[in-house]
Amino acid sequence: MAQIRYSIPEELKIGSLVGNIAQDLGLDLNRLRSGRARIVTGENIQYTELKADKGTLIVNERIDREQLCGDATPCSFTFEILLENPMELHPVTIEVLDVNDNAPTFQNNHLKFEISESAALGSRFGLESADDNDVGQNGLQNYILTPNDNFKAVSFLPCAHLIMNSSKNLCSSPERRMEALLHSAAT
Repeated sequence: MAQIRYSIPEELKIGSLVGNIAQDLGLDLNRLRSGRARIVTGENIQYTELKADKGTLIVNERIDREQLCGDATPCSFTFEILLENPMELHPVTIEVLDVNDNAPTFQNNHLKFEISESAALGSRFGLESADDNDVGQNGLQNYILTPNDNFKAVSFLPCAHLIMNSSKNLCSSPERRMEALLHSAAT
C-alpha cells in the first residue's frame, strides 16, 4: 500500500490537475478501470475527483484553505483510493497551501483619539490589531501609515502604536484633532 501526498495552492479552478495518481501509485490505467477505482472519503465535500480513464486527480470543488482549516497550519485533507479485485486501499493526503487572497482588516474603520493639548511629543497611542485570515508569509506583515507630519506608526506585530511626532495643528483647528490613516499590509 503506497501513500501519496500532493501540495496544491488553495482556490485552484475546478478541473485543475492535482496529480497523476496512476503514475504515482505505479498502476496502469487498465488496473484503475478493472478495479473500479474510486475515492473513498468520510467528508461531505469531495474536493477532488478521480479521472480513472486518465489516471489523474483533479479539483472537483473550490478549496478555501481558511474555510477548511482556519488558522491551523499545515492544512490538509485525506481520502483513500479504493480498488477492487483484489481490494487495495491507497491513502492520499492533499496539503492546501495558502495564497494571499484575504486583505487584512481592522474591526473599526475609524478610530477617534482624544488627545490633550498638553500631550508630549513621543506620546504613544495603542491601536487594535488588524485581522488577516491568511497565514505565514501571506499573513499580516506590518502596518503602514499614510504620510503624515503628526504621527508615525510603530508596529510590533500583532500590535501597532501611533507615536506623536508634532504638536502643530493640535490647537489650530476648531475640532482640535490630528488625523492619521493606518493600513495593514500583507506582502
